[in-house]
Amino acid sequence: MKFIIRAIIALSLPFILFGSVFVTASNFGQHAALFDPASAVFTAGTYSWVVHGGNTIGNDANTLLITYVDDDAGAYLSLADAEDLNTDLTVNTRYHYCAQVKVGAGDSVDLEIAKADETELDTRTITSTEWVWVDLYFLCSNVATDKVQCDNMGAGEVLYIDNQSLRLGDHRTAQAGDVTWQAAATTWQGGAVTW
Repeated sequence: MKFIIRAIIALSLPFILFGSVFVTASNFGQHAALFDPASAVFTAGTYSWVVHGGNTIGNDANTLLITYVDDDAGAYLSLADAEDLNTDLTVNTRYHYCAQVKVGAGDSVDLEIAKADETELDTRTITSTEWVWVDLYFLCSNVATDKVQCDNMGAGEVLYIDNQSLRLGDHRTAQAGDVTWQAAATTWQGGAVTW
């Protein structure tokens, strides 16, 4: 009897609450991961992350640690096969970047997807000193220069990043609290993505 009840409950709940995003059984894990496996979890080193100015990066217990020294842009990773991806992105295709992040006590740092000219495609402000999931969605504008980066860092601030994921992002539906996309002609509207 317990098995039948559990099966009925499982079948009647076709979604999972993952972070702040509902993931349905039909789209969870549907697309291949685009990060090289070791670079996604920082098994050794900092991989292809690059600092701005005199800032520093390091591997702290298999997580990326970005430390502000003199440039508020922190560090960045170009989203390209030549860097830490297993393939190049496709222009005008939607993608979903996800990672666990945290900052130091009292810190406030942005994590964003940006174009080469620093135009933000999506951004989130990180203030948690505990690990939280951050989701960034974007429309690829260039196969070599779109990047994930931190921004708005200040004196003494740090950002930790771990468990990066990048996948095609074409199956997400809007949720309460979604922000307006900053890429040209892209907004979330009434539970459906408009491009």
